[in-house]
Amino acid sequence: MLTSNQIRRLQTTECWLREIQSSEEFRQLKYYPDVTLGDAIQAISELLDELSLF
Repeated sequence: MLTSNQIRRLQTTECWLREIQSSEEFRQLKYYPDVTLGDAIQAISELLDELSLF
């Protein structure tokens, strides 16, 4: 089980990733890796959703 501090960090990370993903600077990179920021955001969101069930 994650601590409340770890959960807050995940929530903060999710917000930062969303901000980066939507920034004009990131779009200008034209960077298309195998694992995208969207994948990372989805993984964090799913983990947070699962944790909220407990």
